[in-house]
Amino acid sequence: MSSRSNQACIRCRQQKRKCDKVLPVCALCKRLSRVCRYPVHEDSTEKHCGRPFYLPDSLDLTQLNISSTLEGQVSKNIGNGLQLHSAAATYFQTIHTWLPIISESLYFSRLSQARVGSAPADFSLLTLSMFLVCQAPVAGEISPRTRSIYVQIKSLYSMVETVGIISLDMLQCRLLITIFEVGHAMYPAAYISAGANVRAAVALGANKASYKQLESVLSHERTEEAQMTWQGLVMVDRYASLESGKGLSSVHMVSLENAGSQSTPRRLPVTGYNEQRHGCVSKVDFQHFLSGNGLIDNPSAMLELLDFGCHVNRPDSDICNMVSRNILTTMVDETVEGASSVLSNLAAANPDSLSVFIPHFICRTALLFLQELSSLERRDAALPIRTLMSLLEHISKKWVAGSMVLHNNMTSQRLTFSGFYADKVSKIAEACGLCR
Repeated sequence: MSSRSNQACIRCRQQKRKCDKVLPVCALCKRLSRVCRYPVHEDSTEKHCGRPFYLPDSLDLTQLNISSTLEGQVSKNIGNGLQLHSAAATYFQTIHTWLPIISESLYFSRLSQARVGSAPADFSLLTLSMFLVCQAPVAGEISPRTRSIYVQIKSLYSMVETVGIISLDMLQCRLLITIFEVGHAMYPAAYISAGANVRAAVALGANKASYKQLESVLSHERTEEAQMTWQGLVMVDRYASLESGKGLSSVHMVSLENAGSQSTPRRLPVTGYNEQRHGCVSKVDFQHFLSGNGLIDNPSAMLELLDFGCHVNRPDSDICNMVSRNILTTMVDETVEGASSVLSNLAAANPDSLSVFIPHFICRTALLFLQELSSLERRDAALPIRTLMSLLEHISKKWVAGSMVLHNNMTSQRLTFSGFYADKVSKIAEACGLCR
C-alpha cells in the first residue's frame, strides 16, 4: 500500500482538482506526466529526522518520478527560495575556498532556472551533497539528522545511477560525498567511494579528455569544472589510500600534472587556508606546507616520502638520509610554527573553511616530531605537540576526523618507544588528553 500525504499536492490544490494524496506522486500528476509536489512545513530537527524517506516504486522508477522525489528531498532538508540560496552561499564561502570544483555563477544561474521550473535529478543531488558537506558536528559527533541526510543521498544517488543518468553533476556529487566521509573518518566507506569515483570519471571520460576536447562539448565554465573535478577525485583517492594504508585505484589514466597543464587555468589547493581570507600566518605561509604541486599534491605523502628517505639503508645512502632528515625537520618545525600562528588568531581561522586534508598531515607531523624526540633527544616536545593537538581540536569543530586521527595514531605510536622516551611520550600524550 502506498503512503499518503495528509494534504493534497500543490498542483491539484491550485487547479482545485481531487487529489488521492499518494506519495511521492499522486495519481493525477502521474497520469498527466507532471511534476508532483506536496507542501513542506518548517519542522523541528527531531521531526525532520523522524519523517519517512520515500522512494518511487520499482515499477515507477522513471527520470520524472526520481526528479520529483529529489526536489521533495531538497525542499524537506534545505528549504525553498532564500533558504536554498543561503545554503549554497554557505558552501561557496567555505568548502569552495579549497575545493573549487563548481562554478559559483553558473550554479546560481541554474538554481534560479530550477526555481521557476523543475530541477533535473542530478542537479538536485548536487544541491543536497553541497548542503551535506557543510554540516558541522554536534558535540564532536555527526548529528542524527546529518547522518540521515547522508544515507538518503547515498540511496538517491544509486537510484539515479540505476536509470542511466551520468553527468558532471553526478561526478561532483560523488566527490562531495567522499569528502564528507573522509572528513568524518568514515572508513572503509571513504576508501571504497574514492576508488569508485575514479572509475565513474573514467566512464564519463573526465580523466582522459583534453581541455580542448571538453570545451568542444561543454561551456567554458563546465570545462574548467570537469578538469578541477578530476583533480579533486585523484587527490581524494590518494589521500584515502594513504589514510587507509592501502593501494591506489588502478585506473588513474591521467596524472595530475597532465590534468593541471597549461590548458587548465588553475590547480586545486589542498589546504583551504586562503591568505586573502585569513591572512599570512607565519614567516613562510602555512599554506606552503599543506599544498603544492607534483609530489606534494598530497602533503601527507611528502612527509611519508621524506620519512622513508631518512631510513633508506643501502650503500652510499648517507647523503639521502641526511638531506631527507634536514628537509623533514625543517618541514615539521615550520608546520608547528604555522599551527601556532593559526591558533594565535583563531577569530580569523574559521574551521568551516579548513580543508578536509589537514588532520592527517598534522597528525603525521606530530608523530614525526615524537620520532625526533627519540633520535635527537629533544626535551621540548610537549609544547609543540600540544600546539598541534589544539589545532586538531579546532579543526574537529568542522571535521570529526580532527579529533580522531591524532588520538588513534598517538596511542598506537607510544608502543614503538621504549625506556625513558616511552615514559616521556606517554606523559606528553596524557598531558595533551590523548590517553582516554
